[in-house]
Amino acid sequence: MKIDLRKYLEERDQMHRSLLRDGPVLTVSRAYGCEANRLVRLLIHRINELGPGALKKHPWKYISKEVIDECAFELGINPHDVDQRILAHSTDGINGLLAGFAHHYEVSDREIMSKVKEVIINYAKRGNVILVGRGGSMVTEGMDNVLRIRLEAPLKWRARVIAGKLGIGDEAAYDLVQHMDENRVRWMEHLTGRTYNEHMFDLVINVEKMSDKETLDVILQVMKHRGMIPSQPLEGKSQKFKVS
Repeated sequence: MKIDLRKYLEERDQMHRSLLRDGPVLTVSRAYGCEANRLVRLLIHRINELGPGALKKHPWKYISKEVIDECAFELGINPHDVDQRILAHSTDGINGLLAGFAHHYEVSDREIMSKVKEVIINYAKRGNVILVGRGGSMVTEGMDNVLRIRLEAPLKWRARVIAGKLGIGDEAAYDLVQHMDENRVRWMEHLTGRTYNEHMFDLVINVEKMSDKETLDVILQVMKHRGMIPSQPLEGKSQKFKVS
C-alpha cells in the first residue's frame, strides 16, 4: 500500500506540536463540604467515553492527594508533613518561629513547596488531567488550555452536610467549615506566595442548586467549546452512561 508522504508528515508535525503544548487541564477547587471526588470520577468516565483527547491522545485521569504523596516520596518525608509544613509556612512571623527548630528538618519548607508546584506543573504540561484541590488552580495560572472550576454552596448548607457526615452538632460543623475554608485559602497562598483571588475561576457552580448531571453537562459543554475534548464520540463509540 502506497503511503501518502505529505499526509504522514503533516500528521507527524501536528502530533509533535500538540505534545509541546501545555494541557489540556481542568482544575477543580471546592469549598469545604462540597463533594468533588464523586463528580470528578463521573466526569472522567464521560470524557473518556468520547475517545482519545482532542489535543493529547492518552486517557484523562484525575489527581488529588497523589500530588502530596508523590512529593513526599521524592523528598523522603511523610505526606502529612508535606501538608502541614505548607499550611504552617509563612514569609513573616510564623517563618521566624519555625527558624528556631528548622535544624530538625532535613528538607526545608521552600524545597517542599517547590516540589509540590513542580509536580502539579508536570501533570499540567502532560495534559488530559483533572487536578482536584492542592492549589492546582493557582499554580497553573499563566498556563494555556486550563479550565478552572470552583464548587461552592452557602455556608449553612455546607455545615449541615458536614454535621450529617461527621455526626457533630450544627454549631461545631459551622465552625469547622469556616476553619477549613480559611485553612485552604492559607495553604494555597503559602504554596504560591500570592493572594487568593476568587475571580480566577472560569466557572463557579453552586452544588446546592445544581445536580451532578447538570454540573457534568455544563462542564463538558465548556470543554468541548474550548476544544479540550472531542465534540462527538469516535465512530463506533456509544455513550452508555447514566448519572443517578
